[in-house]
This record gives sequence, structure tokens and C-alpha cells, in this order.
Amino acid sequence: LEYTFGFFRDPHGRVRINLHFSTTPFEKGSNVTLESDITADEVTNAIKAWGESIVSIGQRYTRHWDYEGRTYRFLETMYD
Repeated sequence: LEYTFGFFRDPHGRVRINLHFSTTPFEKGSNVTLESDITADEVTNAIKAWGESIVSIGQRYTRHWDYEGRTYRFLETMYD
């Protein structure tokens, strides 16, 4: 298995996990991206857009705005 964890320190000084993802590596092929023309800048921009969208959804939720609509648009534009 492959694991990804995110950690933070809570107000009491304890290290806590706030992200966990695990997966089994793909075995019937290569983990190499099939689209070799994707640039590092495009990946950086996609990661930035993803993060900005997550923050936007959280802000809309906190303000009692239409966070569900924003979430649907996020899923439609960021995931295939």
C-alpha cells in the first residue's frame, strides 16, 4: 500500500492527523502519465486551482452561501 498523511498541531500541542489517503499501486501498467505533454507549470496551476477551490467552498459554507453549487462546479471542472 501507499499512504499519504497530513498532520497539524492542535490547540493543546498534540500532533493530529487531518488527512489520510491510502491506495494499492496500479500493477497492470505504468504509473507514468499517458499524456507526456503535460508541463510542470500546468501541474502547478492545477494544484493551485484545486486549493483555491477548496478554500472557496469552505468560505461559502461558513458564510451560508451556495457552497453546494460551488462544489458541483469544482467537481465538474477539476475531475474527470
